[in-house]
Amino acid sequence: MGLSTLVLIVSAISLVCFAIVYICIFSFYYFNRKKCIENKLEDNEVIKILDKDVEKYDKKKNKKLSFIDTYYKRKKRKKVGNIISNSIVGIFLVALIGFFVWATVMKSNDQITYFGDKTYLVVQTSSMSSINDNNKYLKDGSIDSKDRMNTRISQYAFIGINKFKSEDQIKVYDIVAFRMDDKIIVHRVYSISIGEKDGHKLFTFRGDANPASMSGEINVTSDRIVGVFDGYQNQVLGSIVIYIQSGTGLISVFAIAIVLMVYIFYYDRIDLRLTDRYEALMKERFGNKASLCIVVTFTKQTYIPYSEEDIKR
Repeated sequence: MGLSTLVLIVSAISLVCFAIVYICIFSFYYFNRKKCIENKLEDNEVIKILDKDVEKYDKKKNKKLSFIDTYYKRKKRKKVGNIISNSIVGIFLVALIGFFVWATVMKSNDQITYFGDKTYLVVQTSSMSSINDNNKYLKDGSIDSKDRMNTRISQYAFIGINKFKSEDQIKVYDIVAFRMDDKIIVHRVYSISIGEKDGHKLFTFRGDANPASMSGEINVTSDRIVGVFDGYQNQVLGSIVIYIQSGTGLISVFAIAIVLMVYIFYYDRIDLRLTDRYEALMKERFGNKASLCIVVTFTKQTYIPYSEEDIKR
């Protein structure tokens, strides 16, 4: 069993344990809160909210609707708002999990992902992030200062690669992605020669920060080439991809998903219980039969007319 497999197993076990503990804690909180609401232990807080709402209503100059009608109208708006907010959270969760799946597939495919003729990958080392003194061709003007190839690539940068199509696509000093020992290397073309047997080009590469070419990047045949760097790089995105691919990233992504889903699930149910209690106290205060009711607040009492719809309720 490899180290990466062991890390994945430990991460998965940790994630399951976290999920179980978190769900148990939140379930206990919900059922305890539900019991308190049903036993009217939170009525004082609900009454305070009701009093504030009545006081706000009383300050309105033009009252086209009764307090109860106003409440139910506000309730409908709140319902729409909850649907929108839950949808946003749902989209975020889908995007988060989708990004995790994409990063995981990318890792299993040597950090490469394909979109049409474009290839994207994460640079794993710092061999292109600086210039070694031995590589004088990077300082003597051999590469045009405006050329996209005249750049450094940071470690963990997420870069764009144009898919390799023909040998003529590659020139000396181009930055190229190629395979070496089951890994994807992104280095600069140091020289190009012609093979004696078949006449095909052979490419020798070197990292800008390296003093010399490694044995595995000398006389590389075209079948090992992935593509040519297109100038795009994003270190932030690359770092996020690498983090999500790690055991810690795995736990973080699914922990966030679990926390949000459990929170929304129980929050909506607690809010529903409180709403039911609010409506019960509102109807107790206003009554169901009178055409006029006395609304008692902390500071004063006000007569509020009922609508026919209120009386039916």
